[in-house]
Parts: sequence; structure tokens; C-alpha cells
Amino acid sequence: MRIQEPLSKTFLTETCEYTYIGRDEICRPEQEPVLCELHMKVRVSRTDSFSAVCIPEYLPELILGRLLTDGLISSADDVEQIRVHDDLK
Repeated sequence: MRIQEPLSKTFLTETCEYTYIGRDEICRPEQEPVLCELHMKVRVSRTDSFSAVCIPEYLPELILGRLLTDGLISSADDVEQIRVHDDLK
């Protein structure tokens, strides 16, 4: 099986800034890391198969597991290639 995954170097978190309002009603700016998510669409033999919202990590494993549990494949040997790409350009 061939795997092409250019998104594997994508950051998993980003810093989110917000205004915290305390019980004492004092507002103060804060920030914390939050997970980055993406909406992934999976196509099998040029046909849309499923979509998922997930973090950009272990995408080939996620795809294989979903294809297996959905009964679209019986083993990883049934898959010739997995190509992950960002088509937002």
C-alpha cells in the first residue's frame, strides 16, 4: 500500500484568546491551546464514501479503520493507495 500524507506535519493545537469573566464579574484576557480540527472527505475509487471531523493526525489509520468497520474492505491488503491532500487551494 502506498501512503501520501503531506498533512502529517500540521500543528495539532493553536492558541485561542478570549475574555474570561470571573465570578467577581472582573473581565480579563486569557489564552489557552485548543485542538485544531479539520473536516475530511474520503473518496473511494472517485466516489464520495464518508466524511469526518477529526484532528490532522493518523489520518491513514483513521481512513483504514473506518473503511474496515463500514465493510468497504476486508483487510488493509484491499487498499492500493491512500492519498491525503488539502484541496482548499
